Amino acid sequence: MKIWTIANFVTILRVLLIPVLLWCFYHAHRLDSWELWLASFLVLGFCELTDAFDGILARSLEQVSELGKLLDPLCDSLLRFSAFLFLSQLGTFEIGKLNIEYGTFEKGIFIGLIPWWTVYIFFFRDMSVAYLRIIAMSKGVVFAARLSGKLKAIVQAIGLFLIILLNLFKNVKDERVMSYMENINVQLVSDVTMWVVCAVTVWSGLDYAVKIFSMESIKEEN
Repeated sequence: MKIWTIANFVTILRVLLIPVLLWCFYHAHRLDSWELWLASFLVLGFCELTDAFDGILARSLEQVSELGKLLDPLCDSLLRFSAFLFLSQLGTFEIGKLNIEYGTFEKGIFIGLIPWWTVYIFFFRDMSVAYLRIIAMSKGVVFAARLSGKLKAIVQAIGLFLIILLNLFKNVKDERVMSYMENINVQLVSDVTMWVVCAVTVWSGLDYAVKIFSMESIKEEN
């Protein structure tokens, strides 16, 4: 089996670009820079293009391989998980308040750009699917990405793009844009977006589980 194919290199390129994307996230948030949020949008966009391009390359150059079928969803998951994890760690810290009347102190809380708990759901889903793939391979079945997995990837990508755009426009110093953004609760929109993404992610994981544990389905693929 040939490993270093052009198609596989394009797939791995997504992983190599993860540090670049995270660097843009960090400095965009730290500097309140819409330009760096735009750079984040472009880097993520390029990564998503390679996701489509590697499959086209593999088919046109006759480089479709079992390794490529496994690498593609794994690299996708690593890219998006890294992005979501980093965004959950960027945010604001609300300083605690002293309640003089009751003599109590309310502790401050950290509010990330996205809810932290969503990252655990993504991690659990991806680790579960990876484990299910191992089970399938032990039965002699190479389990390529399913439609539910592709839909999950699309919804997660849309969610990432939307969150980046929200933060991009929030930092634009144009009066018209600022006036428009004042009417949008960026945190609420981001949270609702992540709830939708989580729902699709959980559904995708359940779909993989049902497929793997259906012995009739495994026999059909052999």
